[in-house]
Amino acid sequence: GLLPAIVLHFAFDVVWFAIPLFVSEAPGVWVDQVLVVLLTLVPLGAIGWVRWRSREWSALAPDKLNGAWNPPAAPEPEVEAEAPPVASVPVLSPVLRNGLLLGGVAGLAVWILLGKFQTDVPALEVDREQAVRIARKTLEEKGVRIPPSWREMVSVRGGATRTGRFVWQTAGRETHEKLTGSYVPGARWRIRYATFEGSVEDRAEEYRVIVAGSDTVPRVIHRLPEAREGEVLSEEEARSKAQAGVAARFGLRPGDLEEVSADPSQRPARRDWTFVFADRTRSLPRGEARVAAVVAGDEVSDVYRLVHLPEDWERDERSRSSLVRILGIIGGILLALGALAAAVVAVVSWSRSKFSARTFFWLAPILFLLQLAAFFNGWPAMISNLTTAQPLSHQLLGLIAGGFIGILLLSLLLALLFGWVKASGRWGGESTGRRIALGLALGVVAKGLQVLATAFTSARAPAWPEFGGLDNVLPVFGPLIQSITQYFMLLCVLLVAVSLVEVLTRGWSRRRYAAGLLILLGLVVQGPDVEGVGEWLLKGLLLGAALLAAYVYLRAEAGLIPLALASYLALGLIQQAVDQPYGGALLHHGLATAGPLIAGWLFWRHLGGPAKESISQAPPSEQQA
Repeated sequence: GLLPAIVLHFAFDVVWFAIPLFVSEAPGVWVDQVLVVLLTLVPLGAIGWVRWRSREWSALAPDKLNGAWNPPAAPEPEVEAEAPPVASVPVLSPVLRNGLLLGGVAGLAVWILLGKFQTDVPALEVDREQAVRIARKTLEEKGVRIPPSWREMVSVRGGATRTGRFVWQTAGRETHEKLTGSYVPGARWRIRYATFEGSVEDRAEEYRVIVAGSDTVPRVIHRLPEAREGEVLSEEEARSKAQAGVAARFGLRPGDLEEVSADPSQRPARRDWTFVFADRTRSLPRGEARVAAVVAGDEVSDVYRLVHLPEDWERDERSRSSLVRILGIIGGILLALGALAAAVVAVVSWSRSKFSARTFFWLAPILFLLQLAAFFNGWPAMISNLTTAQPLSHQLLGLIAGGFIGILLLSLLLALLFGWVKASGRWGGESTGRRIALGLALGVVAKGLQVLATAFTSARAPAWPEFGGLDNVLPVFGPLIQSITQYFMLLCVLLVAVSLVEVLTRGWSRRRYAAGLLILLGLVVQGPDVEGVGEWLLKGLLLGAALLAAYVYLRAEAGLIPLALASYLALGLIQQAVDQPYGGALLHHGLATAGPLIAGWLFWRHLGGPAKESISQAPPSEQQA
């Protein structure tokens, strides 16, 4: 089994290490490229050389395959002391069952009354086709003709920004809403025109048109190659062009502007200027509304609005961002280590016939196809972010190869963990409507507690809806596939954590301190979007305590986790559908709501089924014994 792994590892390393050579256009690089190919074929050449010398194909001698090695005789099994009995799982009391159902009703009421069904940014009014038409018309009005060899790449942009966070905190929600789409970036389409053909200098030129509404084009960017010839304007000449560009774009006259800076950039064959003006028609409690104009040669290549952020606020924000990155890295490392440890335990359990192979072979292809569909459905967004500095074929090869390998490994890992979880826990129970109601109620209780915890606190950043589905080939299926993928990822984390606690505590009979793993999980799942370490610890510990309490009191119904998670995610998707941040969002997110519910019900039925499908590696005689 090692030989295929060795060959694949060798081929994988060769491909990735050789990419810089095949991307390079340096003179004589073909020699290095030929040498890489020849050296890669050395192992295959060795086989061919032996075949040529022997004149026939033959089997290797036993000593070449470790056939001469005989394993030592297995020692006689020692009689082990009888292990202490594992504590049985108590039956959930009728009082707790009824309380959970009533809690579900209360959680639903809290979600309806206090839940946030509207985000803090304006909706995206135009769809992809409309944005493309507006972009083409804008370029035509500027006298720009896109060559046929250029590509038109469309992507959607939308998410919290540092500028939006600053305006929200210092000027309030109303000012943030007024400035969104102009000085504060809002949801927008980016239509990019560029080419991957020709010389490096030719590929450096591109146009980018930002479309935010049916009559709103906040920005048109023309990026020129550095070596492109152009005029060498004086500061006064360039300033006049910049002011004219600002007036044409935003209707601001020189009297409305106060110059802040004028920075020249000398290129090989032209001089570029960047002018920044303070907009005196807008006032902010802190910071300053500004307009910037870039003059490349004698062309106004870019005009845009921005908010100048005070240095002290930016310093604090950088400190917070650094903390967020550090906490995110720590959380990612802890999750990776936990997944690796669980994977090792799963492999060992499989070798000892304590593994649900049926779950593995049933779930692995489903997860693989699901992620593969998401990968190719999001192809337009990936293409729009490629750089023109490298050949398109090399980037596509790396993108497809890396994506395929990552999807395959992740699918196998998740299926492996689910297979171990299925065989290691007590997930059974009657498949009755009452148990389904209990599972759904548990998720609603969790959602209600989350809403209650955030309802009376002031947000330090505007809430953004989800626009990612618009980047897909089939936008209607984007949120659906994403919701199912997210469901299985979170479900795997929860079930593995519960299974590890069950194994470490021997069914809650000893070493109960190992349940602190759930506290650690609360810190990791909480996420790093906080203001400081204290807030992160407080929220993480509260979440971990809630997970620990749920485990201690609801161990008898741990098999309801798939249903609980499904209802929890479904309520969040309903909120996004009601918000309708773009045309079609109600249909897209409404359809996505069914994803976790259907997947949760199917996996709940499978998880509660008999675990008799484990594959045993032992001979039949040993299995009978």
